[in-house]
Amino acid sequence: MLPVPGLALPGLAPDADLYARITRVVEDPERADLATAQWLERCLDEHRRIEDTIGGRPLLAVVREQLRVVADLARCADGPLAVRLVSLAAQYAQFMAWLCIDNHDQGAALAWYDRAHGWAVEAGDANMAATTLSMRAHQAWSSGQPRRCITLCGAPATTC
Repeated sequence: MLPVPGLALPGLAPDADLYARITRVVEDPERADLATAQWLERCLDEHRRIEDTIGGRPLLAVVREQLRVVADLARCADGPLAVRLVSLAAQYAQFMAWLCIDNHDQGAALAWYDRAHGWAVEAGDANMAATTLSMRAHQAWSSGQPRRCITLCGAPATTC
């Protein structure tokens, strides 16, 4: 069993040492380290690329589980690594929202955008905070809620 669910994507499989490191970190999140964070960042990048080809449905379970792992690691880390992991959690949550929209689950998408925004603010990631507000505004516009869209477009990126 893999320590973190993933898809078989070329170049993404960790080497034996990194695999052992990731396994230890998943078993004990207090051992979170930069190498594991970087591998999870690469996973998210690959999932974003592959989603353009295969759509969101096949990725939902994998991305949800990886997000759970990232959130666990973020809770246990401190210092700059914690900030990096919280920012990564925001990115994963934003992508989960996108996948939910692709699967016509507007309620889950809104919840994930809200969670992504909260983590982005916590990490001091103004770009992701602004992105989540923009995507929530687009979701409101697409679902026929122009007032909500306008309100979201004017919301400061640093509000929770």
